[in-house]
Amino acid sequence: MPDDIVIPDDLIDLQCEAYAAQALVEAFSNTVDAEFREVFPEEERWRQRIWPEDGDERAELQRLRAERNTALDRIRDHPAMAAARADGSRVQLDAALKRAGQRRLSGA
Repeated sequence: MPDDIVIPDDLIDLQCEAYAAQALVEAFSNTVDAEFREVFPEEERWRQRIWPEDGDERAELQRLRAERNTALDRIRDHPAMAAARADGSRVQLDAALKRAGQRRLSGA
């Protein structure tokens, strides 16, 4: 599969959705980590910075991760990806798709 492969626009849209969902996971995680570090700044208090298993923060992180995983599943289940798996070009399509998604997000 050449680098100049034509990737369906809807598949690029799904890639952008997956990038956005991952960005939300990372932003939320970084925000909560920063809040816990502010409350427990001393390095020896690292245990207090561990997210509680039953806490609201962990539930929200799980929700955001589930949304990200759904976006990734939609990419995996796209007919173009199924065809690429069948003809042995999935790795090339995946790489081209990621580049196309990054270009779209950057406005290029």
